[in-house]
Amino acid sequence: MLAENYRIFTDATTDFPAGLREWVQLLPMQITFGEETLEYAADWDQARLDGFYARLKAGELPTTSQIAPFAYEAAFEPILAEGQDVLYLCFSSGLSNSYASAQVAAANLAEKYPQRRVALFDTRSATFAQCLLVEKAVANQQEGMSLEESLSALEAERRRIACWFTVSDLMYLRHGGRISAAAAVIGTTLRIMPVMRIDEAGKLPVVDKVQGRKTALRTLLRRFQETVDAPQDQVVYLVHSGIEDALLMEKMVRQAVPQVKDVHVGTLGPVIGAHTGPGTLGIIFKARV
Repeated sequence: MLAENYRIFTDATTDFPAGLREWVQLLPMQITFGEETLEYAADWDQARLDGFYARLKAGELPTTSQIAPFAYEAAFEPILAEGQDVLYLCFSSGLSNSYASAQVAAANLAEKYPQRRVALFDTRSATFAQCLLVEKAVANQQEGMSLEESLSALEAERRRIACWFTVSDLMYLRHGGRISAAAAVIGTTLRIMPVMRIDEAGKLPVVDKVQGRKTALRTLLRRFQETVDAPQDQVVYLVHSGIEDALLMEKMVRQAVPQVKDVHVGTLGPVIGAHTGPGTLGIIFKARV
């Protein structure tokens, strides 16, 4: 039984399968190349994504913008005016101030609609890790869960989701302030690849520093094997901005853990890809807690 008294929103840091568009409203975000601003939303096709990464490979460095409070208010207010509540699953507060902007919008709307609620859920994640929580929120609503019940279930689900990734060009992490310029130059010279994870606070610590791309992929696989929970019951997500390594990693996962239910390979959206660059590869799954 569908619980119809609230609407689900997320933002464009989620890599968003088409099957969810009927149930979730995606808030667009902006990417800027010099004086050109692009708006990324669910309607980008593969050709447009490929074009974005081609520009990065050609040396262009984009910037991204968080969603402003007024934009949140413009999206949420029509729902409140209809007599429904809002459940917004936000990009990690450990990586962006978007959650803080949403809090400002929610407080403003609470004054105008005191009988309604804007519930903010900090996913502490991004890309397909965020998508797994969105999928859970949709399933909760379709099972008839109230807004409060769904929030509790999402808290439990968030603890299970693991996201490990590596990059091929350290200069993008340097450009985004994730590592120092010196570390980027030394790492590039020595072919040092960071293996990172989104941690419990939604931040991006470097867990391993390995030499060479193949070693980085094997490290991702090892982290997956060590922590995956009931692989026969879940889809593993590989998110990439370079398809060759993603297809190799898919083969590695299926060979190492043949009982896995399925592996989904998808392109990393440009909002996150702007900060990690071409050649990013991540593995996202539900881990033991």
